[in-house]
Amino acid sequence: NQPAQLIIFGNLLDSFNTADTAEAVKLVHFFALMYAVVGIQQLITITLQTALATRVAAAQARRCREKYFAAVLSRPISWFDQSDQGAVGASVLESTLAIQD
Repeated sequence: NQPAQLIIFGNLLDSFNTADTAEAVKLVHFFALMYAVVGIQQLITITLQTALATRVAAAQARRCREKYFAAVLSRPISWFDQSDQGAVGASVLESTLAIQD
């Protein structure tokens, strides 16, 4: 969007060189409106991009949790006796939060 902003801003500055004042005001209003439209478009695009990236990160973290949990469950029972109570769950959560961020 930066190239569009630069073109609109350049045309806005060029509109100040118009000899007819009424025409200059009309052009300034038009390019100000175009600048506002580009701003609204950026707001929508950035919001959508952030929402989708957050959703993808959450899905990826969920898949990692499932695989990690499946790997932990395949361990022999004696492995659980060696670790502290709740340490397995905490390690799953800690590892996948790093991925989600």
